[in-house]
Amino acid sequence: MTIESHRTTQYNRLSSKNAQRFHDIARDLPRTPGVYIMRDSLGIPVYVGKAKDLRRRVGSYFTPSALRDNKVSKMLATLAGLYYAETDSELEALLLESRLVKQWLPMFNRDLRQPESICFLRLDANEPLPAIRVVRSNENDGALYAGPFRGMSFVSEAMEAVRCVYKLRWCTDPLEPGSRKRACAYRDFGKCSGPCAGHENADDYRARVRAAWESLSGASDDAVDRLVARRTELVEQFRFEQAYRVQTQIRAIEAVGRGRLTAPSALGGRFVIVVPSGSPARPVVLLISHGKLVARFVCGEHCTPTAEQIERMLRCLDHPNRDLLPGKPSSDDLLIVHSYLRRHRLRDCILPYPSAGLVQAVRAAVERMRTAGDEPHRSDAEDES
Repeated sequence: MTIESHRTTQYNRLSSKNAQRFHDIARDLPRTPGVYIMRDSLGIPVYVGKAKDLRRRVGSYFTPSALRDNKVSKMLATLAGLYYAETDSELEALLLESRLVKQWLPMFNRDLRQPESICFLRLDANEPLPAIRVVRSNENDGALYAGPFRGMSFVSEAMEAVRCVYKLRWCTDPLEPGSRKRACAYRDFGKCSGPCAGHENADDYRARVRAAWESLSGASDDAVDRLVARRTELVEQFRFEQAYRVQTQIRAIEAVGRGRLTAPSALGGRFVIVVPSGSPARPVVLLISHGKLVARFVCGEHCTPTAEQIERMLRCLDHPNRDLLPGKPSSDDLLIVHSYLRRHRLRDCILPYPSAGLVQAVRAAVERMRTAGDEPHRSDAEDES
């Protein structure tokens, strides 16, 4: 995945004649997925983009219709050199583009400069008095995670709702039962049962934490049912403002169930993905560990990888610091993987690690990918950022 220089030239401004020269240069690019880098006369990257077909995508910038676009014309006015890096799959190109944009901060890349705001729900059941927390990342620490979720507003709203329903503690620091002499104000307002001050048995409190977690993770409708009953009661009392507030909490809990990007055991931890390459006969197996691409395997045409090859590749997941992509992983990597899998209907091609029968599942996913043939054509115009 080396960044290759392709016949760089120097211009102060790109005229139509020079545009034709760059268009001729683009014709020499490979017909493979990858990223392309546009640099100015000082060698500074001004734009990084991804392509499913490098030759077609880069060549599209130097057509008469593209040159009439204000943004494109401004960007090409600074162009002095083209660089590119081939990848084995479009998904790798998307991830590489995101990493390079965050590393270099090119002036014409806007959307990928900062990671999107995503969060997780975390529960460490081993704590004496467990607390459900909203966190920014999924760590490999043995705790339970739900997410990732896009944005924190509805997650925070849902958390406030279940804390009130189940009278959970609002403080998130680790505590022992009865460790405090006096409970905080939430106990006085009836929003917390005060287990830290010994007002409730630890086992009873832990049972309510589990009920809250099941409501947030979609395994139970208990919290929603309780809030619906409360809303009905308030409406019958003509307390419509309070009823509206409860309705907002109901919607927030329901949004948490709908808003989860994918299964918590998959994205954010260690998993295997099977994706198409430039050729439908050669699927690519990617191994990702906590946002890092630790290994890839390109299948031969009409040849399924053996169990020994897959097992040897899976051993790379035991090296969490290994990363085949430059820069640092970010929360955007999770969103990119999720969006790609959803857009191409490949959700059944993501396989959590470890899981029973993983080797056989990888082989089966490769065969499904090969049988399905090439995916529908999509325009690379979507990769503008």
